[in-house]
Amino acid sequence: VESASKLGADYLALFDATRGLQLADLAQAAQRYLELSARPYFEALDDLLTTIGMARADAWLCDLVWLLRGRQFDPAFRSRTLLPVLYRAARELGLDLEAQSAIAVDIEPRPLKSPRPFCAALDVPHDVRMVLQPRGGRLDYLALFHLAGQAEYFANRDRTQPFAYRWVVDDGLLESYGLLWTALLREPAWLARYLELEAPADAVRIAHLERLYVSRRAAVAVLWELQLHRGDDYDRLAVQYADLFTRELGVEHARERFLVDTADGLVGAQQFRAWIFEAQLRRYLQREYDPEWYRLPRVGRFLRDLWREGSKYSLEELARYLGYSGLDLRPLAEELPAGVA
Repeated sequence: VESASKLGADYLALFDATRGLQLADLAQAAQRYLELSARPYFEALDDLLTTIGMARADAWLCDLVWLLRGRQFDPAFRSRTLLPVLYRAARELGLDLEAQSAIAVDIEPRPLKSPRPFCAALDVPHDVRMVLQPRGGRLDYLALFHLAGQAEYFANRDRTQPFAYRWVVDDGLLESYGLLWTALLREPAWLARYLELEAPADAVRIAHLERLYVSRRAAVAVLWELQLHRGDDYDRLAVQYADLFTRELGVEHARERFLVDTADGLVGAQQFRAWIFEAQLRRYLQREYDPEWYRLPRVGRFLRDLWREGSKYSLEELARYLGYSGLDLRPLAEELPAGVA
């Protein structure tokens, strides 16, 4: 914020202009999504909390995070099958991830290794690293598949593209491809096929609540970032943070986390844009190819064509290429249990 001020610019306006976020429209979409997803989210949240005999009024964020860990599914999400399942899924898309020399996968547990999964593009598109500190269970699968989508986005860029298209990262687009791969872990047919879950309904139920929680959290973050960067009374902002996130996510948030929980660069806005575009892209793949698009090598070829362009096109331009008028909330909203036309 101080650096933006020294440039004579407003922090929000600066990021809005340079990243093409269209914050005013995005904030309206975020508010609309929170309204549309409220009932299915809170019903799913209450349903899951009852499994541990807890009322929503007594729940904190740590309780929800613990529930979403899903330890009861650890026998299906085995550590020894983590990489084989990922490689098999990639092969069915026509992507031999295991043989891609540009992508290195590091899932070795080490005492001082960062607990936060990350994808490091060291030399695009020649050297991309997927780094994960295994913790066990479904969260490892979720994290690794997310990293795989991001790694393929980097590793398949056309090396003859100008520097900016190869190296500049559209965070929303990068996140979109990670979300596309993690969507597989919500598909009952995929879970039965790859993890041999005979009755995946319970695992799907947790996965859908997690999706609602994370997508709503991104929407809340859009509204929160606008408040944060327009205010200067930190005591008041701490209260606003706790009130907003607690109200919209249904579990208590501590005021003390109001800055720790906020990354630089309007990350919430980027993530919510990613949720919108990923739903559009997945809807396109289902419509143009097959509901089980993830089993078709020609889908992999289509995705490689998108990845090859790097950052040449914005999310809005890609959405128009897929036949939408731009970033359109409807595909994301229509996936809600109640369905929204």
